[in-house]
Amino acid sequence: MSAGLVALIRRALVAVLTGMAVAAAIRLRVRQRAVPPQTGGWRELSDTELASEPDAGELPDAELMETKPQPSELA
Repeated sequence: MSAGLVALIRRALVAVLTGMAVAAAIRLRVRQRAVPPQTGGWRELSDTELASEPDAGELPDAELMETKPQPSELA
């Protein structure tokens, strides 16, 4: 084998191994965050907690409706 071919194979092997290592690291990081919490859970809200929540009538109209641009506004 020529020296150029050996260098090409070595570079390709390093590139593939580096890509595999990066993919494995990303996959492990995502997998750690993908598990939902195993403690806690649903609990009943007290009357004071329910009373402190804002009703839909208390919110300004701008927060109630999401405005989307009309086609005439986009031109």
